[in-house]
Amino acid sequence: MLKDGLRKIGISYWSAFWTANGSVIYDDNYKQLMALSNLSGADIDVLIYDFVTGSWNLGADKLGVTSDNFSNPITDNEGNIIVFNDQGDEIVEWSNAPASSTNMGVRTKDIDFKYPGLKKNVNMVRISYKSAATSYITVRYRVNGGTTNYDFTPISGATTVSTVAELTYTGNGWATAVLIPDTLSEASDIYSFKLQFATRAASTVTSAFEVNDISVIYRLKGMR
Repeated sequence: MLKDGLRKIGISYWSAFWTANGSVIYDDNYKQLMALSNLSGADIDVLIYDFVTGSWNLGADKLGVTSDNFSNPITDNEGNIIVFNDQGDEIVEWSNAPASSTNMGVRTKDIDFKYPGLKKNVNMVRISYKSAATSYITVRYRVNGGTTNYDFTPISGATTVSTVAELTYTGNGWATAVLIPDTLSEASDIYSFKLQFATRAASTVTSAFEVNDISVIYRLKGMR
């Protein structure tokens, strides 16, 4: 899974995801390529590549049927993707409609601001978003391709719950969260930066959650 010479999905991850009973189909309605992990399993995970945004997304157990043994996916006369489940004797249609989730996780790519070899200081992040009253979305960050999560201090549009910044209810409109790293040294002298949105533990993110745009304010450090 390469783009511009960079691997988007690790070999070990793909090997664990893909099985001999996997299948691939193109969704022309949404311009997406879908890889279904295991059509003989009860829980079918789906990896989706969006040709418009150039992004990969994982959907866990997305067909909404607990019994196993599915046919290969096909498209009907309206371009909808459907599969047949032989234990439930039913046709299941794939849906792109937003849904609530208890394990939502979204990570941006590693952002190097087009200068991969120069160090940067990240000073602030602005996020334009919508959120329902019952959504609990945390925002953290990682640096230099690492797996350690670092925290923000909210300036506006977010609160702190157990040291983690959490987006607040916006009603029916858009709001802007302004966040700064809670420890500036953790976001200083870095090469790349990644944002992570996730569901607060034992909570739910509703289908009303949306992100419109993200701005990162940083300072590029010169070579010495």
